[in-house]
Amino acid sequence: MWLRVKSFSFFNEKKSEGEFKMKNKNKLVLEVLSTLLLFFGCSNGQEQNVGKLKTEIDFWIGDTTEITGIDISHRQGEIDWPEVKKQRVSFVFVKATEGIDYLDTMFAKYWTELEKENIIRGAYHFYSSDDDPLEQAKWFVGKVKSFENVLPPVLDVERKGHKNLTKENFEKGVLKCLEEIERLSGKKPIIYSSPNFANSYLFDKRFDKYFLWVAEYGVEEPVIPNAWQTAGWHFWQNTSSDKMPGINTAVDHSKFSKKIEHLIKLVRN
Repeated sequence: MWLRVKSFSFFNEKKSEGEFKMKNKNKLVLEVLSTLLLFFGCSNGQEQNVGKLKTEIDFWIGDTTEITGIDISHRQGEIDWPEVKKQRVSFVFVKATEGIDYLDTMFAKYWTELEKENIIRGAYHFYSSDDDPLEQAKWFVGKVKSFENVLPPVLDVERKGHKNLTKENFEKGVLKCLEEIERLSGKKPIIYSSPNFANSYLFDKRFDKYFLWVAEYGVEEPVIPNAWQTAGWHFWQNTSSDKMPGINTAVDHSKFSKKIEHLIKLVRN
């Protein structure tokens, strides 16, 4: 499914055995700047209904009934994106940086490929408590360069690091990093963490103003960390061992808690 952000016309395309056959029907003219929820299911393995909302920016949307995505790093190696699209993937988070001097070796390649494939993309930074939080924010945002028309920046917080660091000082460092990322990128970051880690080290109520990407596997619903009891989760990484055609290794798989227009709003805001 194709979705183009901001408005204008809509038409169906039918994809059969890898070929798109365009059908100009059900044309609409929209004046609103928000996006629409689109619904087109897959009929079988040979034929798939595909939608396209024509405006400024094309985005590939794998499914509008359940919004799912993956996150990747250099460990995934070469990826066949057209094949991945067939698996109803609607968004991809890419590891960009870690600490103050590590840049993932595949970040630039993946970032460019995702843009060419019109897949909604986001970048994440692995937080290290051993490094200065402000310098980490500068390193991360500087390597991604622009967060325009992509998902908000993600701070991956899952390791405490220095044994002598108190929980309170760890938390202060994370908050500093988040605030600096927001200042530099112009977007409020997302926090990635597990319920156990978040309840141990991210207990300040100020964290709930940042969207939560929670990681918990083998459950029907994730546990909501204490700081996000009111806000809940936006993304849920529900497995780290998804097998997906187009990717030669196991890959992390996530769900989005809301509808497609909310995902697009995160990209646009």
